[in-house]
Amino acid sequence: MNMTMPVAAAATVAASAATVSILAAMKPRLVHCTMGASKMGHNPGTKMSTAPAVVVAQQSNAELVSMSSAETTVKNLPPREKGFVGVCIAGTGRIAEVHVRAILGNRRARLVHVVDVMGDRAKAFGAKYGCTVYSTDIAQACQDPAVDAVMVCTPTQFHAAVCKVAAEYGKPIFCEKPVAAVTDDLIKVYQHAAKCEVPLLCGFHRSYDPNFAEVVELVQSGALNGVSVIKSTSRDHPLPSFDFLKKGGGELLYDFTVHDFDQLLWLTGDGADMPVAVFAAVGTCLDELKGSGVDDTCLVIVKFASGALASIDNSRFAPYGYDARCEVFGRGGQISLNNPSTSAVILQASRQGAVGGVVDESFPQRYAQAYANQMDHFLDVCMFGAAEKVTFQHALLVNLLADAAVQSKKTGGFVDFAQFAGPKLAAAGFPIATAGKRRQQQQQQQHVGSAAA
Repeated sequence: MNMTMPVAAAATVAASAATVSILAAMKPRLVHCTMGASKMGHNPGTKMSTAPAVVVAQQSNAELVSMSSAETTVKNLPPREKGFVGVCIAGTGRIAEVHVRAILGNRRARLVHVVDVMGDRAKAFGAKYGCTVYSTDIAQACQDPAVDAVMVCTPTQFHAAVCKVAAEYGKPIFCEKPVAAVTDDLIKVYQHAAKCEVPLLCGFHRSYDPNFAEVVELVQSGALNGVSVIKSTSRDHPLPSFDFLKKGGGELLYDFTVHDFDQLLWLTGDGADMPVAVFAAVGTCLDELKGSGVDDTCLVIVKFASGALASIDNSRFAPYGYDARCEVFGRGGQISLNNPSTSAVILQASRQGAVGGVVDESFPQRYAQAYANQMDHFLDVCMFGAAEKVTFQHALLVNLLADAAVQSKKTGGFVDFAQFAGPKLAAAGFPIATAGKRRQQQQQQQHVGSAAA
């Protein structure tokens, strides 16, 4: 997408570019925001410390841009006028490492601020990716005039609080899934963002995978003459750290299976065909996790109002690499989405079995293009007011499916989804009787808009 920068802004950038060769030989000074809190808290009255003009690496370690007073004028421009979005990334864990690459890989984005409750981590993360402005407080970061939008990559238990602060400062928000682990909190966060008139995009990366998008398009085109059975397989590689599993991602159904729930919703009309029953069985099969209380394997069944049946099988570890496959069957045929591999050739020459290519190491490699597409969409939301692809209703339904699966895990039986999820859908403004119809109307409006464009 070509962006046209205003003449004044373009002149400023051109002038600053002339100083790059001089600045490249200079040692950048770090900007330390005043840290008044030990955790990401909200204090709208707090003012950022005044900092002198400094040298800040914007796009990469090799590209230095002088933040002169003239450039301050540029960074105060709206994203659409200056041609890029200044992004603050909150959190510096493993998912932040994935998202920051999407920021640096997009010419319409700049990493301008890093936030972490541990200042040394924020500083190190910023230094690694060419950003020297950091803080331990999200409210202070939101007062930085260079920050146009916030990407929330903190541990899940902090998502809601960080989103709330960013919304109050009017910053468009991208939040890694889930927006909140507790569904009531998710509803409050979305309603708060709406009240603040701030877009909130939940990060389900498979929603942006081009291969999966092709499957969804085929299903929606009627190629299968309806959907009868969906099979979704997700098996992780490498095995996540024990610390992560115990502290942040221990509940398999909330941390991992939600990606399969995300896929099921797209394949059944994104709420047009509502779930009616959910069953889940879980287990701990890996020796490393025996006795830890951490589930590493699950089977889930979801029945939809149309009669379609979906099965999900998950494992925390596949020795051969990251495994994510999907199969959709209908009266008119079958669609299979298989793992990308280093080779499409499979050799079968003996009773020893087949020999073929190697699948991707882990999810950042498998979904590299999906993360890039997701970032591009978020930038469209920030710059042009594009509607969020992953809607409030979509994120809520994923959470509720996970809630229902956990309830089934506890009771050992099927959960009536309408009875279980109905009250919370209604509280969020999506009565279950009309949620599917509402989504069909939204899809029709989007189709008309696309056709008109």
